[in-house]
Amino acid sequence: MARNTRAHRKWGWPPWWRAAAAASAVLATGAAQAADVPVRCADHDTHFRVVLDLPEQRPLAAHRAGGSVVLEWPGGWQPVALDGCRSDRRLKGLRRQQDRLVLELDGGEKARAFTLSEPPRWVVDLGRVESNLSRRAPLPEPVHPPAPLPSMVPAEVPEILARARSKAEAENDQAALDLLEQEGESRDQPAAVQFELGRLYADTGQTLKAAQQLWQAASEYPDHAAAPAAFRRAANLFDRLDFHFQATNPLESYLRNYPLEPQAREVQLELGRLYALAGEVGSAREELIPLTYAGADELAQYAHYWLAYLLARGEDFQGARTELDRLLKQDPTYLEAHADLLLAAAETFLETEAPQRARNRLSAFLSDNPTHPRQLRAILLQGRAFMALEQWRRAAAGFQEVLDAQPQADIQARARAGLVRAEHALDRIGLDEAVARLEAVASGLPGSQAAMEARLLAARMLADADRRGKALGQLRAVLKQGSQADRRNARPLADRLLPPQMAAALEAGEPLRAFRLYNRFAGETPSGTVRDRGFRALLRLGALKGARRFLGDAREEQGSTVQIDRWQWLLARAYRKAAAEEGVAWIDQVLERQPGHPRTQGLRLERARLLSRLDRHADLLDFLDRHSKLPRDQTVPLRARAHKAQGDLGEAFSVLDTFAREAPEGALSGSVLAEAGDLGARLGRVYRARAYWLRALKAGVPDWERRQLKALLGVDAVQREDFKGARAHLEGLSADDGFGRAGNLYASLIPLVRERLP
Repeated sequence: MARNTRAHRKWGWPPWWRAAAAASAVLATGAAQAADVPVRCADHDTHFRVVLDLPEQRPLAAHRAGGSVVLEWPGGWQPVALDGCRSDRRLKGLRRQQDRLVLELDGGEKARAFTLSEPPRWVVDLGRVESNLSRRAPLPEPVHPPAPLPSMVPAEVPEILARARSKAEAENDQAALDLLEQEGESRDQPAAVQFELGRLYADTGQTLKAAQQLWQAASEYPDHAAAPAAFRRAANLFDRLDFHFQATNPLESYLRNYPLEPQAREVQLELGRLYALAGEVGSAREELIPLTYAGADELAQYAHYWLAYLLARGEDFQGARTELDRLLKQDPTYLEAHADLLLAAAETFLETEAPQRARNRLSAFLSDNPTHPRQLRAILLQGRAFMALEQWRRAAAGFQEVLDAQPQADIQARARAGLVRAEHALDRIGLDEAVARLEAVASGLPGSQAAMEARLLAARMLADADRRGKALGQLRAVLKQGSQADRRNARPLADRLLPPQMAAALEAGEPLRAFRLYNRFAGETPSGTVRDRGFRALLRLGALKGARRFLGDAREEQGSTVQIDRWQWLLARAYRKAAAEEGVAWIDQVLERQPGHPRTQGLRLERARLLSRLDRHADLLDFLDRHSKLPRDQTVPLRARAHKAQGDLGEAFSVLDTFAREAPEGALSGSVLAEAGDLGARLGRVYRARAYWLRALKAGVPDWERRQLKALLGVDAVQREDFKGARAHLEGLSADDGFGRAGNLYASLIPLVRERLP
């Protein structure tokens, strides 16, 4: 926007100044007489000075606020003239802000302000000066407390209310209630009548109506003396009806209207309890956790109890158990006084393998709360506690009691499953019938807690009967569909059954079945044995990429371990057996990442063998030259085969012959000795060839190679006219292959050869 105002052209001052000056006139009040205040500015080298010529002497009130200086400014004063106040880097401008004058500074300029008299002036220096301004605005003038209010005059009690109270005092609550209801809608009645209606509804057993009436009256008249108690009583009545979420609304209103009341923290605890019972975990924690900050007082302990309840509701039974053990040492009475808390504690003890403690809590719950809506659930849990204690008759009686009450479907199914287990333990039904009944329970409510409990019971019974495969089949649905607690309960059994089942599959030559077992039952943190068998299953399947990913994930999770190091060597060996080209680069990567790998020698040998299988003979010889300290009994055959593949038979035989002469007996395998004999025969070194073949037979070779060697030695004996030796080698050879048939032929020719000899 073009800045072409006259003031801007003359002074170089922003055009917003005119708007500020005009606004100052409008904002003028009776606090100070309207007057112009000339403003003069001058540069003093080390600082820039702003002088305001005041129409009258006034005390100076100034302070720093960020990058500005703020002056308390009477509303009737108007800054004018602005002599010498051209744009300067130390003063960016001035602006009016209600009853203040703000000097905008450039960056972190220091400032000081003081007054001068005769004539009265305010002076503000900006720049290299010693600052004397506070960073806080001056406090306002103290305000005298108001005069005390006149004494309250109590409102006159409505005549209809007085009549109703007289009837109530005569123990005729229903007549009093009828009298008040005749007056019309309760919302149209005075506050006192509305509160009295709520009380009478409660006393006459109309609990829901009483709760609604008290909440309505307190919400409409929160300043009434009876309102705080009405909010709390309405919540209590909703709570008695198990309307826990509705009960939170009156308490929320209480805390909103009376946050500073002495009972506010007690109400906050009650609100957190109701949210917990209503399953509103987030809201409950918001109310309960702040109470724990107050320290170790009673309310803090009670809040911790309900936080433990939330842990149990979330099936974090181990966390709840830890909290309950601590709290019960300090104050067990609070737990015993709250039925829902007591029931949650019993379930926590049951799920954390403390059935006796669970039974004790359940006995207390059932004796103290005979009409509690969760009584059947408590009897069911007590039956499970008896099962854990192997008190089968008492368990069966408890489950039958639940079934006789014809409860809802899930409770009924859980009781049926427990009864089946107890009857099997009492030898009333066989294993197959028990499993069939449990499967019927599970199929009746698929995916439910009852189904998970039934399948887990069936799995345990099958495992006890050593039917491991079928037991794992029952566990599969639990581990796949069950809740966190169900999976946690099934995990120990799965971990016990899985390793022998995987081992049996591997021994039977079924690696695919072994890895399927791993996928279905290993879980998030399988044991080292299970991991190892899963990895070996992948190797036997030839799934080298999958094995490599498996190894990488395990290494990322666990770091370098003895098991990981062994797996790397096994994978290198698998790459060699499969003659997989990518194995060379992978082995190099492992050795580069772990220079001190405990299986360095084994990995290098597998790399050398892989190069041999890939026919990369030049690379193999170069690799063996660079790693000459590798065991010679392993590298000599590889080196000889590389020379043989390159056509250098003499060098190949020389490598084998030199080592065979120096090495102790048994250093070379029979197959390598046989190969040395073959090379010697091809080079015309007949005597050396014969010696190596005999050593090979002595060292031991596969059956097919033994037949070859015996045929060769027999033919050689015939040619040397050693007929006795020839018969020893050739007789009994099988005619299943070419060497056997050739040996038999030469054996048949021995008599003819002997007849022609002189």
